[in-house]
Amino acid sequence: MPKKPLVRVGVSWQTPKILFLGADTFLGSNFLRQLLGAQLEIWAVVNRLDKVEDQSRLKVLSLAQDWLTQLPEKIDYVVDFLNLSESFELAARSQARLLTVWSQEQGTLVLEKEKEAIDWRVVKTSFVFGPTDDLADPGFLNQVILSAVLNEKINIPFSPLGQIFPLYLTDFCAFLEQALFSPALKGEELSLAGKSVSWQKFLDYLEKKSQFTQGIRVEPELVLPEVNEKEQERLEKEFGWEPAVSWQKGVDNTLQYFFQKKEKGELEISAPASLPLPVRELVRPKIIEELRPEKIEAPTIGQDYWETEKKKKKVEKVKKKKKKKKKFKRVIIKANWEKEEKTEQPEEEKIILPKKAILNFSWSWPLFTFILLILTYFFSPFLLGSFYFALGNFRLYQGYQNSRLNRWTEAKNSATGAQQSLQKALGYWQRSSSPKFLWLAQTSQKGAGVLSQAADLSSLVKSLNRAIWQEEGEASELSRGIEIKQEVLARDLNLLEAQLAGKVNFLPLTLNQKIDEWQEKIDQAQLVLEKSSRLLSELPWWLGEDKPRRFLIVFQNNMELRPTGGFIGSLAVLEVSGGKIVQFKVQDVYSVDGQLKGHVEPPLPIKDILGEAGWFLRDSNWSPDFPTSADKISWFYQKETGREIDGVIALNLTSARKILAQIGEVYLPDFEEKINADNLFAKAEFYSETNFFPGSSQKASFLTALTGQLLAVIQNTPDQVWQPLSLALWESLEEKELLISTINEKANEALKANNWDGRVKSVVIGRENSVGDFLFPVEANLGVNKANHFLRRSLNLLIEVNKQNELDHLLQIYYENTSQTTQWPGGEYKNYLRLLIPLGSELNQVAIYDPLKGREQSLKVVPEEKIAQSKEKEKLVVGFLVQVPINSRRVVEVDYSQKLKVDQDNWHYLLYLQKQSGLGDTPLTVLFSLPEGVAPLQVSPKATLTERGLVFEGQFKTDWPIAIEFSR
Repeated sequence: MPKKPLVRVGVSWQTPKILFLGADTFLGSNFLRQLLGAQLEIWAVVNRLDKVEDQSRLKVLSLAQDWLTQLPEKIDYVVDFLNLSESFELAARSQARLLTVWSQEQGTLVLEKEKEAIDWRVVKTSFVFGPTDDLADPGFLNQVILSAVLNEKINIPFSPLGQIFPLYLTDFCAFLEQALFSPALKGEELSLAGKSVSWQKFLDYLEKKSQFTQGIRVEPELVLPEVNEKEQERLEKEFGWEPAVSWQKGVDNTLQYFFQKKEKGELEISAPASLPLPVRELVRPKIIEELRPEKIEAPTIGQDYWETEKKKKKVEKVKKKKKKKKKFKRVIIKANWEKEEKTEQPEEEKIILPKKAILNFSWSWPLFTFILLILTYFFSPFLLGSFYFALGNFRLYQGYQNSRLNRWTEAKNSATGAQQSLQKALGYWQRSSSPKFLWLAQTSQKGAGVLSQAADLSSLVKSLNRAIWQEEGEASELSRGIEIKQEVLARDLNLLEAQLAGKVNFLPLTLNQKIDEWQEKIDQAQLVLEKSSRLLSELPWWLGEDKPRRFLIVFQNNMELRPTGGFIGSLAVLEVSGGKIVQFKVQDVYSVDGQLKGHVEPPLPIKDILGEAGWFLRDSNWSPDFPTSADKISWFYQKETGREIDGVIALNLTSARKILAQIGEVYLPDFEEKINADNLFAKAEFYSETNFFPGSSQKASFLTALTGQLLAVIQNTPDQVWQPLSLALWESLEEKELLISTINEKANEALKANNWDGRVKSVVIGRENSVGDFLFPVEANLGVNKANHFLRRSLNLLIEVNKQNELDHLLQIYYENTSQTTQWPGGEYKNYLRLLIPLGSELNQVAIYDPLKGREQSLKVVPEEKIAQSKEKEKLVVGFLVQVPINSRRVVEVDYSQKLKVDQDNWHYLLYLQKQSGLGDTPLTVLFSLPEGVAPLQVSPKATLTERGLVFEGQFKTDWPIAIEFSR
């Protein structure tokens, strides 16, 4: 890595670091709350430590202490709400981006340091209002609203035009985020305000909504901050910013918040006598002399007071214009090439050029040529820069298209050409274009650099594939090169992300949408690099560089669903040594199970429902925690074959379909069949189950032929298939259709961090006043059939807080068995259902009913003696049998409660919904019913707020973490 960053802002290859000065002010505290949702490390400097608390990625420092010595060495951004001289020094020292925010209600902003040396931007604002806990310094408009809530006399300053510019808090914070992260706003000094509205209209609306009765008093000695409406028009035109929340909606939200605090007795502070505004005599003495030269009494606000003032000013303007207006005679200039002559007309005056002027006309040609040369000098760099910019982006687009087609050599060449063209564009634009054009060229150049690095990484991966499959090259050296190249690519992606940070609203809407798409792609690429890099450090171990490794691949058929994915029908032994695959052999599981000596007692459901007297490898994946099941699989395999293994890889049928969908159709000459993603299940079942008996080699022969052909495709065309194969494996790992567990602790830690090991998750919340919740539904088909192929299901979960301060849960699982016959492979779905819920939960009732017959008519409560309860992985496990006959539907309802441990007004809730491997796409709906007096402050992921509460909807393809911050 280079010792110095390549650009000035956002260069940290870890989490970006922000210094936040004034985090306890009204404006600063709200902007800080917005930034806490991003992936940032924040050092907040405050006057009062009790107003901001330390939390994850937030370190709070006191302004009264030696806070400068406690800062990190490198800072990426500085946000200053206090106008401290140290902010400029720190920004210059760290080459950080500086955002200075100043409320004009505090007076005049003074910039003491030279701004040209750093990447700075200043936002001056006024009339900001919204919900706040800072009652000591709430802001000017908030003070007016507070007075209305407390039913006290409302004090307002005198306004010559009777206009104010209310700006709601969320709009203010949204623009600040844009100002902080958008490179296009470098060197800008902007004034921010809302849309204009008359004082009378604002106060009338406030009176209607709050019902205050104490009247209004004008403070003539106070002056409102000036607002340049042309500046607001510029913000809207050049940066695409305008308030999203109307002032009426903002007033409604603020009133609701303050009235709630009033009901709780938290508005004990009376409205101060003086408003937080500058005094007129110190700020605008000239205006005072013109408008009110002598003693001014507080005017009474009437229905037409402000309108009268506006009309007066308009009349004065009209009068002034009439006095200055002067009528001129029309003048016509004519050229007469024969004689000098001057004629006059009654209403027009004609002027004729003399011959001397005609003779001098020839000098205009050199002058015109000189001006043309000047224009060419100034505009040709812009035109040439534009040409190379367009050429560079065309080559960049070509490279991107080649990368999508896995043509990485062509992508590399196009990316290199794009970089050269864009560098020329930058050279021409440096002295002739605005920062916006420079930003576009720099961003495109960084994108070309990322594409070039990705092409280099692809080349190394291809070489590694050839080393593994075709024995060309050393795998260990290539793996180290890949690890280094991934670090370089991750750095370049971070730089590109920093360049694209924030909304670039000066661009057209279509380009802004494209930038949003690219940011999503960057996030995905960073995730891929982060997760894959965790495994790269142990790649020599996986490749058997020190000694041979033996991995057991178990093929799980999720059409016969089992806890870790499906019934284990076949398995394969994969041996790797010296970076090469030395053996890959497929076996039927019954052949291996036939070698077990002795008796192993099975779990009760396998014995009582499935009817198995003993426990074998084929049923060993009974624990929903895959590392536990993997240990059991390894134990059975060792006992049955006498061979030790280094790891277990569970591959579902769904994962095999993903691989075929990416690689394409495979022809099996021994079976004269073409196998693809669409017919894989039918063909596998036909050759493995028709007339099947234990010990038959038919199933193993089919899988051996299929995997053999897949391996042949990979071995013969590693350059063409590595990318689609990697995509299929990645999707399988992310969706838990492919699970891995090994004997290597470091490798297991990487798998655990990636959520690829299938272990039962632990819900840990590192903050006070929090509630952790967990649900993991686990199904096991014990009907000796493939009923899951014909099954449809959906999940609904209702959660509400009851009066006993408990979380009531109602889980509803809808099943529909579309099988029309009991003959194989269909039949009744005999499902042993287990629910893993938090320890300490109390099970209230389990019931099953037929929705076609109606809940009341068909509801059957499952007796307690038929419900098994146990403890596993620090969870309460509830198990019972659910049977869904052919061509029928069933609904399972599970009612359970969990006690809360929260006694604060603000509290956090985290629900982790864990997805079972092999479950497939399943609709999931979660409804959190909000108790009275409780409102959500923050929600992740996005939810819909309805009358019943928060609704989360989606497909249960991966684990679902749901986080909600509540306030009473």
